[in-house]
Amino acid sequence: MKKIIHFSVVVFLILSLTGCDKEQSLQEYFIEKQASDNFISLDIPSSILSLKPNASEESKKAMASIKKVNVVLYKFKKENQAEFLTEKDQIKKILKGKKFSELMRMKKKNMNIQLTYIGGEDFIDEFVVFVSNDDTGLLVARVLGNHMKPEDLATLVKDIERIDTGNPVFSELKELVK
Repeated sequence: MKKIIHFSVVVFLILSLTGCDKEQSLQEYFIEKQASDNFISLDIPSSILSLKPNASEESKKAMASIKKVNVVLYKFKKENQAEFLTEKDQIKKILKGKKFSELMRMKKKNMNIQLTYIGGEDFIDEFVVFVSNDDTGLLVARVLGNHMKPEDLATLVKDIERIDTGNPVFSELKELVK
């Protein structure tokens, strides 16, 4: 009986020590920020995402592989600059974690854009777009899908102007960002 108790305690300790991941996951970050008044949170199903007819075949394949997009948006105000910088650093720390691989970085009109993903070389499980601008705020989008290919998603991001933004959801998002 003592051996069983001793064995159970050892197994419990091993599981407790190895199961503790001190790094906050991106999903935990999203859940936490959904409850915050300083963030705007959106869940966009793939059914409302579409491309304009002149989009490339790679972009169409990438769009077809997307199931949904989760977005959190933090709008910058001068009085919350310290909080903005803290949030920006927290996201950067999460994206530098072991789970994420960087696909690319770019800078466009005072925006820093970072694309990262979770998955292998052939297929991506989760694709993340992190956009920050020290004058307007930050946006993090988690793109979840089936058999997403890194090269197709990179093409889609470069081809972003071909996303059909005539949908009312995009109009509301544009108003929030102003």
